[in-house]
Amino acid sequence: MSRNKLNTSKVSTTLTYIALFIFLIWVLTPFYVILANSITPVGEYMSTKNFIAIPTKISLEAFIEIFNPPSDLQASNLVNGVSLILTGYWNMIWQTVPKAIISLFASGLTAYAYCKLRFPGKNLLFNIQIATMMLPLGVLTIPSYIFYSKIGWVGAQGILALIVPGLFAGAGTIFFLRQYFEGIPNEIIEAARVDGLGEIGIFFKIMLPLAMPAFVAQFILGFIGGYNSYTGPLLYLAGVRELYPLQLVFTDAWNYGNNDAVRAAVVVFSLIPIILIYLFGQKFFIGGITAGAVKG
Repeated sequence: MSRNKLNTSKVSTTLTYIALFIFLIWVLTPFYVILANSITPVGEYMSTKNFIAIPTKISLEAFIEIFNPPSDLQASNLVNGVSLILTGYWNMIWQTVPKAIISLFASGLTAYAYCKLRFPGKNLLFNIQIATMMLPLGVLTIPSYIFYSKIGWVGAQGILALIVPGLFAGAGTIFFLRQYFEGIPNEIIEAARVDGLGEIGIFFKIMLPLAMPAFVAQFILGFIGGYNSYTGPLLYLAGVRELYPLQLVFTDAWNYGNNDAVRAAVVVFSLIPIILIYLFGQKFFIGGITAGAVKG
């Protein structure tokens, strides 16, 4: 390589890193603003009501106020004597995790049937199911609400409208897992059948362990989807505050006037589940996504 080409390559690499660094700062700045506000003493923040880049001291006062709201705000920020944010946390977990797990297994079984079994109309059924992915979710909002309201799944029973439909297989997950299963040799399946292992046994003892990265990746995506769910709870849980998940809690009664320090603490606290799931599952998540992209 000539000296001119070498210098051009170094300049190009340097400019690329500079551009990426600027983009990184651009992306991380909002997170820093939220974090800085959350650890700023409430009194210091209220005295300026402006963003304080470097607080005079680090304070957890805003986080403490989340769980122990002032007496004049307890009526709107406590549910049965428990902080509304903790209630939202618990509701988010039990409304999301079981649904994500059951739906994942249902999708995996369906994808296995489409990929490794032979039955009439298999390709037609698969194409029809994948075609449903083309429908915008907003198109189904009003028909779904009318249907669930007719059968009484609104209000106190609205939790059924949020959980029951999500227990079935999802078209996107089926498509992803089927692509992954395509990369598993059929010879392994045939050998298991010769040894007398049934289809359910093959799925749980062979397909599931071999495709674990794909299952973990889809579980993370499913959990994040449920974690960020807002429209569904807003429609079907109207007025039932004790069932509100975390996202709905933010826009309900969490009212601290102009105290953005406490609001920032709520946001930071709400990021903990996503950060933990990413830290513990990033290896499987990245491996599952990249492998699923090239299988088949």
